[in-house]
Amino acid sequence: MKSVPRPVALVAAIVGALVVLILAMTAYEADREYRVAIAGAERETYNAQQLLVEHAARTVETVTRALEAAAELHASADGDAGRSDAAIHEMLKAILGQSPVLAGIGWTDAAGNRLYSSNFRDPPPLNIADQEAFK
Repeated sequence: MKSVPRPVALVAAIVGALVVLILAMTAYEADREYRVAIAGAERETYNAQQLLVEHAARTVETVTRALEAAAELHASADGDAGRSDAAIHEMLKAILGQSPVLAGIGWTDAAGNRLYSSNFRDPPPLNIADQEAFK
């Protein structure tokens, strides 16, 4: 068998070592970029979460205020027989305008019959007595 000359073996060893070094550096850089990308994604996810929490809190707050205003209107309407249906409708519309998430607001009597609505000046008949939320 023929032996490889010493300088050729040395060059092959050096080339092999350089290839291994380049592969190791490439793997290290890929791992570093992966970790940076994960950290960035975690930061963006956290920021989005904080925005959603704030938005949800504000949404609940506006709905709560609208419902409290409707309850106050209901209480004052019971004591003011002179208030017209049209005036109650307009006040309910004004309350509804304060909350961008509500589609309508109104109230029913104890039997579940709709009395007033922000959506209709003269609301069509509707009975919700059989709905679970009413019960």
